[in-house]
Amino acid sequence: MNALRSRTVATIAALALMLGLGLSTIPAAAQDAPSNPPSEPCENTWVYLENGAWGYTNDQCQLLLNRWIKDDGLWYYLNENGEMIADGFSVIDGTLYYFHSSGVMATGWFTISIYDSWGVYDSFDVYAEPSGAVLMDTSRTYGGVTYYMGNLETDFMYPFVYDTDPAQIPRESPNVYFVKNHSTIATGWFQYDNEWYYADSAGKLAYDGWRYINGAWYYFHADGTMAYSEIIFGEKFSWVTSSGAMATGWVKVSILDLVNSKFSPSYDNLWIYADASGYLVRNDWKLINGKWYYFSDFWMVHNGLALMGDDVYHFGSDGAMSTGWVYATHEVDSGGAGKDGTPPPEYEGWYYADSSGALVRNAWRYLGGKWYYFGPHAQMYRNTLQYFESETGGSFFRFDSSGAASPFNWHQRIALG
Repeated sequence: MNALRSRTVATIAALALMLGLGLSTIPAAAQDAPSNPPSEPCENTWVYLENGAWGYTNDQCQLLLNRWIKDDGLWYYLNENGEMIADGFSVIDGTLYYFHSSGVMATGWFTISIYDSWGVYDSFDVYAEPSGAVLMDTSRTYGGVTYYMGNLETDFMYPFVYDTDPAQIPRESPNVYFVKNHSTIATGWFQYDNEWYYADSAGKLAYDGWRYINGAWYYFHADGTMAYSEIIFGEKFSWVTSSGAMATGWVKVSILDLVNSKFSPSYDNLWIYADASGYLVRNDWKLINGKWYYFSDFWMVHNGLALMGDDVYHFGSDGAMSTGWVYATHEVDSGGAGKDGTPPPEYEGWYYADSSGALVRNAWRYLGGKWYYFGPHAQMYRNTLQYFESETGGSFFRFDSSGAASPFNWHQRIALG
């Protein structure tokens, strides 16, 4: 796909030399080098030269110079030394051509692979017209308007084109267009190389930012491809759906979506929430339809206990924060927050969340006409005898199987045996 390209400085310098900055073009006038009288009858044929290159002789045994050769329907070119040009670009009569390693002139789409100056391997798809003219650093007219082709150095290459010669007037955000079927400028939505793009009514390509199209927001990468099923990072974060439209409200995200966004949580049933502006709630509480939810990073916390700061909260399977009595069977998620986030060895049991949602910890509560005590991990005491210090002295309390507390003294213990 001819879209955003990494800048390949070494390659561009070499190409610039080939395009005339340091290498003169091959003259068009044909010259034939004299040869020694043949010992055998001559014929039009390829010959292997002493320097390891291929050349071509005519029926007079003359080595042909600066000349096109058509052999078996394929075109080749011989330079001023009679050597067949191969494996690279060459400018002939002011036109850029590309020759494969076999020496055959390229036409249509072909791929070149190179290493840039940092040793990074990259490949580029390049197009040559049926005449062999490579559509780089040149111009063509579509619909009466002249458009300019980029090169290996520019962000876009054919079939993406510019309305200004990028070599003459460089701009940070030039107008880019797409040539459809090598003949017309595309408008509206179009698909190319399995990716979606959008161009306005004038043909200007949307890229590197948000666009509002037919009542929805879409994000386009720097290469013009439409983003989909991924998080868009910025000062704030947004999610775009599989259709490319920016999401608002609740969105269920699959593991595959997260992999595409470079996330790999080890659990399923992941929900995120975007406000009316499309911004994702992140590391924060959100009141939605009268219920409180918490989003750790982007993901809704659900189905268990979670430690936030010095408080523990419980969230139901729907993600809503619990209040009142809660029976939890899940381990506390310390999440790296809080000073004593180590889950207790025994975490299954009853808890009580006050009106703020925070579980009661290290405190008594009078509930339904009975007293209950909740320990340092917020679990309700039950089936145990505990001693509590007070300003007037210490006291023992017995907690039955329901968790209800009653005063206990040694006389009761003796009487109970």
